[in-house]
Parts: sequence; C-alpha cells; structure tokens
Amino acid sequence: MDTLSLDRMGDRRYPAHTAVLGAGRYGVEALADLDAVPPAGATVVVGAPKHAGATGGPCRVFAIAP
Repeated sequence: MDTLSLDRMGDRRYPAHTAVLGAGRYGVEALADLDAVPPAGATVVVGAPKHAGATGGPCRVFAIAP
C-alpha cells in the first residue's frame, strides 16, 4: 500500500494489523509508483532481511508485469 500504516490514523485498536499479521501475513507500507503496476497480472516480489528483535524493517519491492 502507499500509506504509512495498515490502519487508519489514530485508531489505537489496530484492527488491520491484528487481522493481517495475526493471519501470518505481512504488510508492506509506503510504496511508491504503484500507478505503474497493472491492476492485475503482475508478480510482486518483496525482499526483506530478518532483523533480530524487530517488529519491522526496510524491504526492497519490485513488480514484474506480463
């Protein structure tokens, strides 16, 4: 997503974080140039190193369009 959070600003319950991360998924926030990715058919690759003791960190994301 291209926002700074999975949840709406100011929502201290963090419902999207709870639902997404609780399902064993991860959220990728603050992406740029999403308008260049087709709405369907692209393969998105997320490369993220593991950071000991961290709950998040930077990643490299790229899309491969058909």
